Amino acid sequence: MRKWTLGAAIAAALSTSTVAMADVGFIDGDTVTFSSPDYVGTFTYNGVEYGVGGSPIVNSFDVDDLDPGFTRIASQQTIDGNTVNVAYRFYKQQYSTVVGNTTNAAGHNRQFVRDIVGDPTTSLPNNTTYNYSGVVFNHIDQYSTGGQTYDADGTLVYTITVDGSGSATGSGSFTGVSGNRPVTGLFSVSGTLESTPVTTQADGRLGITGGDVTLDYTDASGTTQYTDSSYDLGVYGPNAEEVAGGIYGGQLEAMVSGYGFAGVR
Repeated sequence: MRKWTLGAAIAAALSTSTVAMADVGFIDGDTVTFSSPDYVGTFTYNGVEYGVGGSPIVNSFDVDDLDPGFTRIASQQTIDGNTVNVAYRFYKQQYSTVVGNTTNAAGHNRQFVRDIVGDPTTSLPNNTTYNYSGVVFNHIDQYSTGGQTYDADGTLVYTITVDGSGSATGSGSFTGVSGNRPVTGLFSVSGTLESTPVTTQADGRLGITGGDVTLDYTDASGTTQYTDSSYDLGVYGPNAEEVAGGIYGGQLEAMVSGYGFAGVR
């Protein structure tokens, strides 16, 4: 297995556009507001155009209008005078929704998860363990190779443990993320969301900001391990029924994109 080194990082930085690393946004409630530069482009849902721009584009969206599970809306649009691909993808659980948006327009970062919208958990009882399972995903839901179509999403497992003093930690892993890049071809990604304290964050949510991620990225040239991405997470529901968050930054985002994740117990 290859490991990411400083020399490889410099080479990749010279061959890819600059990628801005930013925290995932967390919104208490059911409405997300679309504004530049975090969001780009628009999408049409139930006959209404939402996204970034002036009237008649609607700049806020009630995620309660979504069906449970995935909603993906992608189209070609004109951004800064260029025709580009824009994708919005949502994953809705009972108490939380992951909001993802990305484009291949020059100068826009590829973080993918822009906001998590939901009803946050306020506290966790002592001496409790919560086990979650769910999905890991980005803007691409399927890809084709050899005349066959495959799902690109992976699977998540995550655990939060609260000890007798009330201190909570969370950790997890994911497998099965895959895709087909235009130049380098088929790839797969698995990884570990490293153990991190679950605490009340500056934005008021119970969760994690900037947790470490260890990734194994495999393509035709072999497997490379990356440790330069981070993850943010929120806990949702009156009894911590759900987790939701995003993986961002580092070479994964530069090569492919950021990823969202969500799970229920």
